[in-house]
Amino acid sequence: MRLDQEKTFFEWAAAKGSTARRSRKPTLFGISSKANRAKQVAKVYNVQSVPMLVVDGKFVTSPDKVGSHATTPAALNELIAKARSERPKS
Repeated sequence: MRLDQEKTFFEWAAAKGSTARRSRKPTLFGISSKANRAKQVAKVYNVQSVPMLVVDGKFVTSPDKVGSHATTPAALNELIAKARSERPKS
């Protein structure tokens, strides 16, 4: 479902019980701030598809990079271990 398309999003929101009027006006500062921050992060990491996982701000993986959704947890565990091993000992 293409929720990045305005019409599709509002139809989906209405089907979930939200009114279009309320959905069209996210006036809360926190919501707008989080949406803007998400856009910034997506741009920095060059997000082209989801799911995309970033470990420790420097390792990026996704199911298409490791072969499948089934192999993603193992690959993620390896990246977490690598990130931990690269951190200075305290």
